[in-house]
Parts: sequence; structure tokens; C-alpha cells
Amino acid sequence: MTAIGKIDAARRQLDGACRGRINNEDSLNVHTLGYAAFGILSDLVRARPHRMNDVLAILLDQTSKMGRQFREVPNFLKHADRDPEGLLAAHSPDTVHLTLALAIRLWVELGNHETEAMQKFMQLPDPYTPGYRASAFVQFSNERPVTEQDEDAWRRRLGGLTATSTG
Repeated sequence: MTAIGKIDAARRQLDGACRGRINNEDSLNVHTLGYAAFGILSDLVRARPHRMNDVLAILLDQTSKMGRQFREVPNFLKHADRDPEGLLAAHSPDTVHLTLALAIRLWVELGNHETEAMQKFMQLPDPYTPGYRASAFVQFSNERPVTEQDEDAWRRRLGGLTATSTG
């Protein structure tokens, strides 16, 4: 039996989710794997002083509609204690796109190179409405700003969006 570290687990989950999305596999399975990888990677980033912490705070703000919507599907898929008879209102393959794009961005921010599956996923078109937060976060994930000034501009832009829909 071989020990598996957190970063290897995240890579395997993220690669599996990317391949699943590319191959149009069951979107709930893809979302579960993708969010698990996102959770590991975001925890690794938040455990240290990192410029992505501000972006994660904006995304995961529990009081914001965006934060609630981002976690809606993963929470539904892993919890039954609050609403055992609950139904997931809607889900499509597009729902998972933001989770995977941000997980890949975190993967890169942690000093890793994109795998082939991650590169192929990042070539998929943005399924969200331009001008809304979800699309802005996908664009942020794709552009990979490299300078501190670029990062600051993105933080201001993502934090200042007031659209009420994630598109």
C-alpha cells in the first residue's frame, strides 16, 4: 500500500473531474470530484499567506449569493442531515465549470504544472453569461495574472461586481 499525500489526492481528483467533464460523464460525479479537489487545494492555499486568499474570501463569502450558490451542489451531495427529503433544484454540466476552473488556478498557484486533462478542460468555452461573477471568476482562472498589480486589479474587480446572478 502506498501513502497518498494531499496534493496527489487533489491532482487525481481534479484530473478525474476534468476528464469526466470533457467526456460529458455524469455531472454530479464530476462535481463531487471537482469540489473535493477544490477543497483540498483551497485549504492548502488558506493555510499560508497567499495572494489567492483574498479571491477565495470573495468567492466563499457565506453571506453572498455567489458564495451560497458556489457551495449549493456540493453541500447537497454530501449532507442529508439538514433536509433529508430535499431536492436539488437544477444541475447541468455547466454548473461544475467554475469549480474546476478555480481548482486548476489553485493547483497552478501552489506551484504545480497543469496536467494534460487540466489543459484540455481549460480550453472549453466559458458557459456563463459575460459580465456576471461566475464568468469573471472563470476569466480570472484562465488569465493567470502574473504580476502583483494584475492580481490587485482582479481582486478589486471580483470584489466589486454587484451582479445578482452568477449567470
